[in-house]
Amino acid sequence: MSGAFLGTCALAVETGVTGFDLEEAEFKAAVAEQSSAVAVAVTAEKLDSVAFYHVLELPRVNHLVVEPGLSEERLQPYRDAGLQVHQALC
Repeated sequence: MSGAFLGTCALAVETGVTGFDLEEAEFKAAVAEQSSAVAVAVTAEKLDSVAFYHVLELPRVNHLVVEPGLSEERLQPYRDAGLQVHQALC
């Protein structure tokens, strides 16, 4: 598999991608492991939050897709971590 596009329950600079369901977290981790690039889509309420189960560390994420209107102040830590941040068009 060359690339993966994942949704997530939670994403934070310190903890990476996390989820609330163990089986789903394990599945997403397996998909990411087989992928050369990983894109994660996250809504504003899930950004800067943490869930119970670890999926993958932030350095494994290449692209972050967020909803429009999020402040640069909120997105800058993800850019600083090396992610390419994309704001979705509605």
